[in-house]
Amino acid sequence: MANTVRRLAAAVAGCGGFVAVLLTILVLLDVRAFEYAALLRVVGAWGLTFFAFLFLGVIALSALLLRAAFSQRTLIGQLSTPLAIALALWVCAFLWLTQWVFMEQPLTVRLANAFLDAKDRTATVVQARERARADLDALKLDAAADRAALAVMIERSKLNRPEIFAAHPLGATIDKYATRYQVEPALLLGWLYLDSFYGEAPAGRMPVLRAGTAETFRDLIQLHVPTWFVESPLRTGLIESDGLERVFGSGFGNKLRYALQKATYDVSLEPFEADAFCDVFLMLQEYPEEFPELFGPDARPDPLVEAFRALQSHALPRPYEDPYVQAARDPAYYDAHREQFVSFARAAAYRLWLDFDFATRVQALVARFNSQWFERTLGPELWSQVPRLQKVALVTMLADVYAPNIGRLSYNLYNLPEFNLAPFAFVASQAAADPAGITASAIWRPKDAWKLWGGTALKLSTILEVWDAMSGAAPVRDPKATATLDDAIAVLARAY
Repeated sequence: MANTVRRLAAAVAGCGGFVAVLLTILVLLDVRAFEYAALLRVVGAWGLTFFAFLFLGVIALSALLLRAAFSQRTLIGQLSTPLAIALALWVCAFLWLTQWVFMEQPLTVRLANAFLDAKDRTATVVQARERARADLDALKLDAAADRAALAVMIERSKLNRPEIFAAHPLGATIDKYATRYQVEPALLLGWLYLDSFYGEAPAGRMPVLRAGTAETFRDLIQLHVPTWFVESPLRTGLIESDGLERVFGSGFGNKLRYALQKATYDVSLEPFEADAFCDVFLMLQEYPEEFPELFGPDARPDPLVEAFRALQSHALPRPYEDPYVQAARDPAYYDAHREQFVSFARAAAYRLWLDFDFATRVQALVARFNSQWFERTLGPELWSQVPRLQKVALVTMLADVYAPNIGRLSYNLYNLPEFNLAPFAFVASQAAADPAGITASAIWRPKDAWKLWGGTALKLSTILEVWDAMSGAAPVRDPKATATLDDAIAVLARAY
């Protein structure tokens, strides 16, 4: 009996391994020609070698398991000494990757942190100040600014993708677009710093990636989710029904609905967590003149532009804040435009990851667009009375999921205006109803702030921390600024 169970388990595991291999091959076959060079820059030669080793290991292990299922020899009994060593290395590599993908603080990172002492942290801050000197000078800081804290924030932000900041220095690029579009540099730096550790990125750059974090790795996977999954009636049915919540409870079930709804091509992408469609597509649509390298007379052919032009008239229509007035797209629509949606999202992702000038331009334009939207909605007179910090807070509140729309699909399965553009109407209506609140010195938040998910919590608090460091002030307020520097120093200490 025990032998039968062993052989059955080996057969199931071996077949499962080959199914995973088949799915991986199907994903690789779906990679567009324009992606190869960009993927090499993101993953790097070492990363490609690592993942190839894992892939070949799955094939070998699955074959050994199937052989064990149909013979009297166990898996261990089939292993020669070299093969046993290779399998042990594969298991270690697999477990190492698993901890990085599924743990915010991998075990190996926790172990390294345990060896850091106060002397290491002090030395790290000194090094950060020296390395960030040019960026600090470019930001034109006031004398009261906390340059040590800002240096740590800047170096933490640069650590995930050092190569892109060599081409476009962080401080000079932020200052350039903050000045051009009249947005607060603290807002841009705050977004950049926040997204250096937000989501699955707190441990820093993923060692097997040339440029990126565990969040980048997850985004890469999401950008290659099969289109049949995105358009699946089963997926949309689970999202729009309350079945998951009835089975798993309102808390976890709601999170499952959110995860299924978010698993589309409107991916939130570092270094500023810009959404592929609700930010990048929207900014190209609203401000094409700000992207001469894409639309100017000397622009070269680009898959991003080709996909954008094919989608421009229908992919993200007005009114942006009310996506439910649009009719749901039918299967014929996706048959006609599926390839353009996929190509746009992937091309936008690589450009955001690898071109800091483009990424900062997009994010600064997002800030300007949001500010102008508030000004039009609230009226110029009321908007002029809103303090600078409150304006930063209002813009920050829009940079997250609108929770009431979880489970409500908008017109297009490939983008998420119901999450990322719908907050406009909610926040503006609440602000217009409370002019005294938004013009006061205390940070205003709308009633039922939970509807903005993290927009009035961690995201806002972190950006307030950056604001305080740039202004040199630490006022007593609600919400209070976070204290993220200890974690940032630890990440830098491991890297230095």
